[in-house]
Amino acid sequence: MTNTFNIADQVAERFYRLPKVFFSNDLYKKMSNDAKIAYALLQDRLELSIKNDWFDEEGSIFFLFGNEQLGEILNCSKPTVIKIKKELQKCDLLMEKRMGLSKSNRLFLLKPVADLEDLKSFKLEQQSLSALESQQKLNILTLMILTLTILK
Repeated sequence: MTNTFNIADQVAERFYRLPKVFFSNDLYKKMSNDAKIAYALLQDRLELSIKNDWFDEEGSIFFLFGNEQLGEILNCSKPTVIKIKKELQKCDLLMEKRMGLSKSNRLFLLKPVADLEDLKSFKLEQQSLSALESQQKLNILTLMILTLTILK
């Protein structure tokens, strides 16, 4: 049964989403790769927050993610995690709200912004993909015609 889906395959094929604007927008281009990866991890963590009904009075989703835990996942020290979080805060991608003595801080992930340049890049990318798809279709049709000609 080699064609069946296997649970190990499904686990191995899970992935984190990383916004493309991190690579095209000047606000995020200089951000470290560690911060970009941390953002993707925190974004994934939002699903758990929704499951646990972790949202404030305004409906904003928050999460609890200790520096040690994030450091384990990113394979870095606590000071590095703090540096990464500060970098995300500086880029307006993360907000931390203190909850008081002996209570965990609430973290709020903020949406990245896209500007007109990002929109232009997106349109160019879509046009390139569309042109590539057309070329691939033409190649397939040409191959089919050649195959039918040879078979005659």
